[in-house]
Amino acid sequence: MIPSLRTNRLVGVELEYDASGTRYREPARVEGWTVLSDGSLRNGREYVMDPPRPVRDSLRYVTAFCSAATEARTNVGVRGGFHVHVQSHDLDIEQTCDVARLYSKYQNVIDRLLPVSRRNCRWAARMARTTTPELVSMFNLNTPASSRGEAKSSRKYTTVNLAMCRCRNPDHRSIEFRQGASTKRIANVMGWTALVTALVETVAMGLPWRSRADSAAAFENLLKKYERETGSEGLVDWVNWRREWINQPVTRDLVSKAITCMRGLPRGVFHVSRELDVNVGLAKRICNKAVEDGKMTRNGNYYTPSASCGDWLHHDLQELREAFGVDVEDDGRGGVTATASTLRRISI
Repeated sequence: MIPSLRTNRLVGVELEYDASGTRYREPARVEGWTVLSDGSLRNGREYVMDPPRPVRDSLRYVTAFCSAATEARTNVGVRGGFHVHVQSHDLDIEQTCDVARLYSKYQNVIDRLLPVSRRNCRWAARMARTTTPELVSMFNLNTPASSRGEAKSSRKYTTVNLAMCRCRNPDHRSIEFRQGASTKRIANVMGWTALVTALVETVAMGLPWRSRADSAAAFENLLKKYERETGSEGLVDWVNWRREWINQPVTRDLVSKAITCMRGLPRGVFHVSRELDVNVGLAKRICNKAVEDGKMTRNGNYYTPSASCGDWLHHDLQELREAFGVDVEDDGRGGVTATASTLRRISI
C-alpha cells in the first residue's frame, strides 16, 4: 500500500527510534542515510535521508533503510518520532501559512491516522494560532535567516514547523511535519511522506480547500482532487488503509496469539508487535486487555502470561461456540465432546 506521487518536490525524511529501558538495536548503515544523536531520545538514534530527494525517487532509499532496521529488529517505541521536511521554495509567506492552516483544518481526521502517543503530544502539539500574523510572529517569518542552522532557532514543537521558511535562500526552505510516528514499515514511511507532500502541493497549485467541511469524507475528496490534477495514485487508498490499521480493535484471537508468541516468558510490547506484525500501539492495547482479563500480569514494561491451560481451554471452547453456533463441552480430560450433528456441521 504505497502511494505514487508524480512530483519532483524534494523531501527530507527523519526517522527516530528509542529503545526506552531495553537494549537498543541499531540497523546496519545504508547508502543515503546519516546517523545523528537527538536530545529527545534517551536510548536511541535519529536517521536522516541525506541529501533530500524527490519524493518520487525516495522509495529505494526508504526500502533499503527499513529493510536494515527490520533485519536488526530496531526498537520502535513511543519516544521515537518521524519528521518530514517538504521543499517549499515556491511558496510565499501567505501560502506557507496556508499549509499550516490546511493541516490544522483536518487535524481531527489526521489524528485518526496516528497512534494516541502522537496526538497533541509534547513534540508535536496542535497549533492553536493559525492566522497569518500569528504564524509570522510565532516563527519569526519576517526575520530572514542566512542558513538553516540560524532558521532553526525559531523552531516550535508543533505538528507543523515553519521555521525553515525563514531562510533567505529559497532553495533552503522547507516545511517540517512533526506528527508522524516511529516506524520501520516502508508503507508507513512512504505513505505519510506522500500525504504531507500532497498537502504542500495542494496549496502550491492553488487547489480549493477552504470549504467549511472538515470531515474524513471532505479530506478524502480533497486528496482525490489532488490525484486527478497530478496523475498521482494510491494516496486515498493509503489513508483508508492506515486509518483501519492504526485503529484495529483488540480481539480474543489477538490476545491468544500474543500469549502464544511470549512462550511463557516476560516480554515487552516490542516483542508482541514484531511477532504479531502489528503496530506498537495495538500491541500495547492487546497486552493491557490480557491483563484486564487476567491472562497476563504486568511488571514495569514487561508482560508475563498468567493463564492456566484450563483457562485457555475455556477460551477455545467459546471460540468454537461462536464460530459454529453449537454446544461443545470439556470432557474433563483435556479434550472436548460434541454431538454427531455438531461434528457434521464443523466438517462442512
